[in-house]
Amino acid sequence: MHKQVNAELLYTFGQLEKAYFTIKEALDTSSDEVSKQRFDGERLKCLINLSRGFNDLKSLKDMLTNYSNNLDKTNVLFDACIILCMNSNRNAVINLLKNYTDYTDMDETKRIKLKYLFIQGYIATDCKKKVEYLNSALELSKNLNSHEMHWKICTILGDYYFEKENFFYAVNYYFESCEIVKKLTLQLPDKYRIGFLKSNGMLKPFNNLILLNKFHDYNKVTQAVCPDYIKINSKRDLDKLFSYNDFKSILNNKFFIESAQKIYNTSFNKQINNIQDLLNNMHSGPKKNLELIAKYISGLTLATRSVIILKQYDQKSKVIASSDGKLDFPHNNYVFETVKASLKPFLINETANKQNKISNHYDDIKAAMCVPVFSGSDDEIYQLDVEKRKFSGKSRNIIGYMYLESDRILNNFNETTLKRCNELSNLTALILDNYKLKISSSIDKLTGTLTRKFLEDAIIDNIEKASALNEDFSIIMFDLDHFKDINDTFGHQTGDEVLQKVCSIVLNNLRSTDLVGRYGGEEFIVILPGTGSDKALPVGEKLKNAIDKAKILGERVPVTISMGIASYPKHAQWKQDLIEKADQALYVAKENGRNKCQLWNSNFSSKAKVTNKLSGIISGNAVSDYRNVLVISELIGIISKKMPLEDKIYNILGRIIEITESQYGMLFITKDNNVVRSYSRKIFEKDWIEAKFYNMNIINSVIEKQQGIYMIDWDEFGDYDALTGTCDWHSIIAAPLINSGICKGVLYLSVSTKIKEFNFDNYNFVNTLGEILAAII
Repeated sequence: MHKQVNAELLYTFGQLEKAYFTIKEALDTSSDEVSKQRFDGERLKCLINLSRGFNDLKSLKDMLTNYSNNLDKTNVLFDACIILCMNSNRNAVINLLKNYTDYTDMDETKRIKLKYLFIQGYIATDCKKKVEYLNSALELSKNLNSHEMHWKICTILGDYYFEKENFFYAVNYYFESCEIVKKLTLQLPDKYRIGFLKSNGMLKPFNNLILLNKFHDYNKVTQAVCPDYIKINSKRDLDKLFSYNDFKSILNNKFFIESAQKIYNTSFNKQINNIQDLLNNMHSGPKKNLELIAKYISGLTLATRSVIILKQYDQKSKVIASSDGKLDFPHNNYVFETVKASLKPFLINETANKQNKISNHYDDIKAAMCVPVFSGSDDEIYQLDVEKRKFSGKSRNIIGYMYLESDRILNNFNETTLKRCNELSNLTALILDNYKLKISSSIDKLTGTLTRKFLEDAIIDNIEKASALNEDFSIIMFDLDHFKDINDTFGHQTGDEVLQKVCSIVLNNLRSTDLVGRYGGEEFIVILPGTGSDKALPVGEKLKNAIDKAKILGERVPVTISMGIASYPKHAQWKQDLIEKADQALYVAKENGRNKCQLWNSNFSSKAKVTNKLSGIISGNAVSDYRNVLVISELIGIISKKMPLEDKIYNILGRIIEITESQYGMLFITKDNNVVRSYSRKIFEKDWIEAKFYNMNIINSVIEKQQGIYMIDWDEFGDYDALTGTCDWHSIIAAPLINSGICKGVLYLSVSTKIKEFNFDNYNFVNTLGEILAAII
């Protein structure tokens, strides 16, 4: 038994001679004549012999008759046929298959179906059927993550296109095959790598690439005689092979690039070879024009996908157009963070830049390019024709991105094509602005203020600007006192006129750089750029007094407003949190008699409206709300059980990590404002782990201020990402556990921003869970 297992390992590692003699010895010394172990040994011996080039089909057929289970027999038969396929022995495959036609159990396992599709694709003579079989096999191999079959399918597809003189596809499939062979080889210990690589035709795609590379005129390439150019006898030879240095000149071949771009241009109804052709084919609809640009830059760079992205200030930037018609957002968000920070185009190509390897997280992406799209002017987007109020600032305003990626080593991502894509950014900006005008109106028609969407966009933009320039700004939330009584007494037409006059007064008493937007109903928000809380309060008082003195409805019916003020970064660092704080202050102003202007302070947190306190818990989604309430109930149940404190914390942390979709959950126990003990768990892991991905400065701040926070932690990070040139930043929530006015601990959640970014609802829900957890600390 031990020798048989050893033979199996040797065979897997490509040590064919050792594997053969090991399994032969195991069978010779075995006393079992009829057993599953014996059958498996005979199977292994036949497969090893086939791999060694000994096509003893009679012994193989005799061995197959020993299998009573049709599924097992089919699996062995297909394994043998695949070896023969890779040894270019088509006649032997057909000979072997002709006596075995019962594949009724094949669909019971996808892996057997994968082998069947591959074999049928290899032996098919009809070109259409061959490609259909092999493409189906390729898709299935990717779904099953079967690297062993993946490289073989790519090699056979490369051979097919090589024979058809479609060298672009041939080279692409050979490169893809080489990449998988390289990955499989490097997973093995050093001493097995060369033997593994030499087995089962693994050098074939490398040999054919060298053959293609030796000819400058691809029309003269022939596969009739393909000598073994590659000799691998040492680690140095292996390293040289996997560097691809011998193949890179293929990309510089003019014939190859032109033939590849012709294939890409088939996606157009008309031939588009340059920017002038692009302009000549523009439509009246902005979305179609963006799709045209996406397809054009794909053909230019030989990208597998390109997208045009509209940057939205609610952090939910979306794909507007793409080369493949899909609107899925690219996974590597940090490309956009890099471009956003540098305001420069981004390019990385694994083939061209040896030291800049793509990270494991984006293993399938071999090259990426991102070009920022800027608005026509710095203050164009927020200019209001009514009052000529605009967002001011000298920083360039990114309104979108042109993003391209390739999962092929063979591509045309370089400085030249980056420059040509960048030349399209101004045209793309004009089209994006036109698109935005069509899908959204910026001005509330009744009041002349910003609509809620543009208002929230402007708040986010001010947060970004203030953060970049280390400045502050404030918002004032106000609404009309007893506005319902005005509507009920004088009618809605008079109510509308009151709203118009109030907003007119507010606009006339602000700077040209300040903004006003309608948040909902009779609620409005004023944005005061570059204004701290100490200066915002006098502005609020000024507005309040101006409304009061205007006597909009005469002496008998006063029209007044109540106001709440919150400032960035003093009171909050996120849009929703900032609005929440201003809303709390407004609530207090009304509670104190109305016609007041109130600056937020930490004592107001407990005075939030019930709807706000339930944010993140009660959403209106019955399934989500039931889940959240169930978790709260479960936590209360755990706390009530008689079990050690550590077990309670273990169960509670695990449940919180699960419900919030965090990666790490930590509980820091404090005494006299110092951390004295910590507990840490990771999602999907049963044991306690060492605490990681936490920021002690944040924890100390939460303890000191007794106020929670959610944010992206820019100071601490995980792994470095070579593709994006940035680090694996984490989104965090830190909530204080307060009992009897004393901070007993901090609940700290962390997750990679590649996976998720926490929002205000997440924070509010965790804060509520923290209040429950505080009871046992």
